[in-house]
Parts: sequence; structure tokens; C-alpha cells
Amino acid sequence: MAYGRVNAGALVVAILWMTGALLSLSSAGRACGTELWSLKVLSDAMAPTHFNPIWTTLGSLSSLPAPHPHNSRTTLERNTYQLRATLMSYRQEPDQDYHLVLADATQRSMIAEIPSPNCAPSPSLANIWRGLREQLDSRFGGGSATWTKANATVVLAGVLFFDVPHGQSGMAPNAVELHPVLQLKIVR
Repeated sequence: MAYGRVNAGALVVAILWMTGALLSLSSAGRACGTELWSLKVLSDAMAPTHFNPIWTTLGSLSSLPAPHPHNSRTTLERNTYQLRATLMSYRQEPDQDYHLVLADATQRSMIAEIPSPNCAPSPSLANIWRGLREQLDSRFGGGSATWTKANATVVLAGVLFFDVPHGQSGMAPNAVELHPVLQLKIVR
């Protein structure tokens, strides 16, 4: 069987087009999360509409009873909480969230998450999340998929969220998180 000569230029263009299509498909799939996503970015119908944080501790949040099954926002998840903790480390997850591992003086830990501004349901939330991420990156030089050590005292506020346990680093026993984070101050 004889084949004609292949136009090298056309072949290169075809390969580049297919590579670009595959990359756009893979990055589109990673752009934002899926599991309970509307709760995580405050786009569900029961999302809090005012954000007056309630002062609490990491220990108090990690001792709350976790809802099972969990497929919609609970009453507790309609509140914003504020706490002081040590930000141990953070990294960007495949869903583009910044995953923060928090700890208290007794080494209990929990997670806080700052979603991608690209996943925000409103321009105001996009600006908040962009500013929080920039604050972390300018201080600690992170923003990648590898863990960035911080070991800094922070005061942060976010909406309470019970995640589904799936082996997350820093997860509290009840899988409670502050997701999304709405305020962050690096104390030292």
C-alpha cells in the first residue's frame, strides 16, 4: 500500500490543534470544583447574605456534630465564624482553591479554603478572594500546587462548611472547614 507524502506543516498544525484542544478540555475540567460546589462559593439559595462573624475557636468548631448525609446547607453553615489560629501551610488544589491548614495551640487542625476568583458567583466575591490570595502569596511566596510553609498567626473569618471526608491534609475530625474565607489578617 502506498501513501502519499505528508505535508509536515499541516501535520504540525494538526498536532498543535489537538494538543490545545486537549489542554483546554483538561483545564476546563479543573477550573472549579464540583462536589457541594454551590455551598463552597456561596451560590446556593440558602447562602448567608450578611457576614457578621461570630468569634470562636478551632477546638469549638472541630467538636461540632457533622451532618450525615450532607447534600444541602445546614443551619450552622449559614453563619460566618472568626478565629485566631496558626496558618501552618497552604497550596493550590486541582479545583484552584487555596487549601489552608490551620492549627491551634494543642495541635488540633482544620481546613480553610479560598476559592479561585474565577469561580466566584459575583465580582465582589472575586475581588475578595483575589485579594486574600495575593496577600498570602506576597507574604509567603506560594500559589502553587506544592505546599508553602507559613507558620504564621492569622485571624480569619469564613463561612462554616462541613466537607465530605476524602483524606484532606489538616482535616478536622468532623471535616469542618471555613469555606469560603472572607477575611484574613496575618498577625505575625
